[in-house]
Amino acid sequence: MRKLALADPETAGEFRARLEREKIEPDSAVTGAMADDIIYGLSLTTSLGRAIAGGYVRLIAAGVGPGRIDRYRRAIRREGDENTTCAEIIAGSFGSVLIWGDDGLADEFLRILDLLKRKWLYALSAEPMEVVSEIIGPRGTSAGSAWLKFLADVFAHDLTYNQFRRFSAVFPRAVRSWPAGKRTWRIEQLRRVVRHDFNLACVFADALNRELSLLAEKGLEQFVSEGLARYQKDESRGLKFLGLDTRSALEACHRLRETGVLSLNRQRLSTYLQARCGRPVPIQPVSAMTGPVRETDNGEALAFFDGRTIFLADEIGRFPDHHRNDFLYKALAWIEAGLLEFNTFDFDLERFADLYAETAGLQCPDEGDAGDLDRFFKAFPDPRIAGDLFSVFEYGRIRTLLENAYPAGAQRYFPLAREEARTMLRSVDLPALMPILFAGIALNDDMQPWLGAGERNRIAANNIFRIFTAFTAGAAYPEASAAGVRQVLTGPCRDIFPTGGNYVPLSTPFGLRVRPDLFYAAFASYERQAGMIKEKIARLSGQSVPRSMIRRRLQEQGGRLSPEDLREMIHDVRRGTTSQDTAAARVTISPADLDMEALYRELNTEAPGTDDFGSCIFRYPEWDHHIGDYLASHVMVRQRTVTAEQTDFYRDTLSRYAGLVKKIRYAFEMLKPEGITVLRKWREGEEFDYRQLLEYAVDKKAGRTPSERIYIKRLKSQRDVAVLLLLDFSRSTSNKVAGSDTAMVLDVEKEALVLFCEALSVTGDSFAIAGFSGTGRLGVDYFQIKSFDEPINDDVRRRIGMISPQRNTRMGAAIRHATARFTDMTARTRLLIIISDGFPNDIDYKRDYALADTRRSLLEARTKGIIVHSITINIAGDSKLDDLYGRVRHSVISDVRELPDRLVRIYGRLTG
Repeated sequence: MRKLALADPETAGEFRARLEREKIEPDSAVTGAMADDIIYGLSLTTSLGRAIAGGYVRLIAAGVGPGRIDRYRRAIRREGDENTTCAEIIAGSFGSVLIWGDDGLADEFLRILDLLKRKWLYALSAEPMEVVSEIIGPRGTSAGSAWLKFLADVFAHDLTYNQFRRFSAVFPRAVRSWPAGKRTWRIEQLRRVVRHDFNLACVFADALNRELSLLAEKGLEQFVSEGLARYQKDESRGLKFLGLDTRSALEACHRLRETGVLSLNRQRLSTYLQARCGRPVPIQPVSAMTGPVRETDNGEALAFFDGRTIFLADEIGRFPDHHRNDFLYKALAWIEAGLLEFNTFDFDLERFADLYAETAGLQCPDEGDAGDLDRFFKAFPDPRIAGDLFSVFEYGRIRTLLENAYPAGAQRYFPLAREEARTMLRSVDLPALMPILFAGIALNDDMQPWLGAGERNRIAANNIFRIFTAFTAGAAYPEASAAGVRQVLTGPCRDIFPTGGNYVPLSTPFGLRVRPDLFYAAFASYERQAGMIKEKIARLSGQSVPRSMIRRRLQEQGGRLSPEDLREMIHDVRRGTTSQDTAAARVTISPADLDMEALYRELNTEAPGTDDFGSCIFRYPEWDHHIGDYLASHVMVRQRTVTAEQTDFYRDTLSRYAGLVKKIRYAFEMLKPEGITVLRKWREGEEFDYRQLLEYAVDKKAGRTPSERIYIKRLKSQRDVAVLLLLDFSRSTSNKVAGSDTAMVLDVEKEALVLFCEALSVTGDSFAIAGFSGTGRLGVDYFQIKSFDEPINDDVRRRIGMISPQRNTRMGAAIRHATARFTDMTARTRLLIIISDGFPNDIDYKRDYALADTRRSLLEARTKGIIVHSITINIAGDSKLDDLYGRVRHSVISDVRELPDRLVRIYGRLTG
């Protein structure tokens, strides 16, 4: 290592650090040989030396024997003497091939690299060979072998330079994106196509990432056979068929599809669940889960529920046709929704102790990083057994409630789970007791055929079933399942399950089981917040409100509680609507006797604070479209006031736009009410309409029945409008205006503000002006330039002149804060106008996430009766703007110089 340190201290330090991180301690001889090879690589290129160092670390960490390490060394030396690019490919990728011990694959790797080098040395890139090291792994090397054979088929063609570049751009990216279990047979079909024509394979690879991705192995093979048959008869027809450019190709794809696909079923399932549960139920693919995904003995689990979101497998291929697989999606969603509908994760240890007094001796550890269910499980010698038994009892409770509420659905959907359970039980010679209990209790299947000849298991199963019937079946709350678990594990059956290393965790049909770990991961912040609020309520009022009740209210309210929420919860506990008779008995103060406002302020769930600079601090939730719910108190907004220093900007703008200001004032005079409106021909009013009195007299003289509408009514006209103009102060507003060397986009925005103020001073409308910017979720700045109750004075004019570009654009938080500014405004028309020069963008707030949150904040404003209109400046029209704001709720001004004139025109149209 001393030699390496002398040659390149930085590489030596990184190499030593990686060895220590991987806890590798090679002997001095091996270290010396590695150092020599790294120095050899550094003598050629720095990148090669570092790639060799990384390759050695991976090989030694994987425990590769000296023979393969020597092969790695010889391959690098051989290629390094001829071509450093090839040597870097070997250093970076060949080691991963050697790790998995397939000598045939290693030979093929070197052969294909040699072929690639001979044909495309001037355009050689590492990417095609890097794919091999990325797609092989513990489950086998078949995908890597198929890819190398595919490369051989590709290079058998005489490709042009552009075709080779197209190959490097299309195929490696496509193969990386495919699920690991599908790569091998998809590559095999690519091989069949590329043997005929390279361009045909490019078209087919693109189709594999579209509708063809829905086909299973057999279906894809049949589709390719049909396409190649057409290609041999007519190349043009075959090309269009394999590229899915014809109706017959799409029909064939649909006919051959076997798997069920969540993306095709998601909307229908969401609609049904919303109707059933009375609120939106997010459905996400399992691939979107961020936590651990447990695999069952019968394959990957197909369904999870974390208390908020139902996760279903991206694809289901349990049956040979997609209709039955689609039906399985319905069954899984139908069953898992029962956990939401019947409040599985509302389990509360305090409520459990109140409902079942005999559990007083149960010692549940008070751990800050665990939810109530986990604490309950840890009260028993083996928490795994308690958790599995709770899943059995809880799914049994849900099953009895579903059978009672939806008997037709139970008859349709539970048989699928029962048949899967029987398949799992048949797959082992002596099924364990816990899976048998799941089949009998959770799914209402006959347990007797699986219990064997021994009396011990039979007696235990029957006793456990009786406990379930007595404690849990049909119960309204999950605490009943916990009571059944406690009765089993502290009663005569407590020793029926093997403990320690002899216990095999429960495997269930399709992976159906209660997952408190996922629930706690999703709601940890609400759990902690609910615990804090519970303690404060108890200290301040003497009331004991279950933490689960507070947590649920926090979930519903996006992490915020109002005085009315507190009043309702305490009132519910007093009435005993939470089924807590003993808890209700502890209530000593009526909710009417409490000062809810004072209690609310003490809890400080929403009240603003101040920072070190005296700025008011507000916290708002943020919408996370991945989970379909709010992140409580996720964003911090600082309300600041722009410094009012001396500036001539306002006066100079009025002078520059003198002609336009005159026109604007005249136009807005037309919007100003005239004062009194006279309405004629009324049945009643303040005075007679003399013209109608004359007609009345004439009609009476002529013998006709006269009209009774002979009065005048005078109405006082009023213009009742409140508007808040919200500007984007992001860094991008410092861009220069086209055709100007000095003026910035923000300068034009400020000019528009001046004209806006002059226009509204004529109409007398109540208005406010603010801007926003910031960095990160804890650094959103809301700059107040003029409040609703502040007149247009010199301070406001100076603030407009002092506006300057700031940082990023976390638009959702700014819109929520602007919406809150309308709280005390009673105007009949409340209008929020947003001016921005692009899309929302901030740290960890980009693309779909940012668009979804901004769209949600706009919806929140509209539900509060606020009209929202957005003006996007300095960019061309974009279809995403329609998705964000709505087709008729925004304007695009591509030339920012038009903003001053267009802003007042838009305002007049919205309020005139």
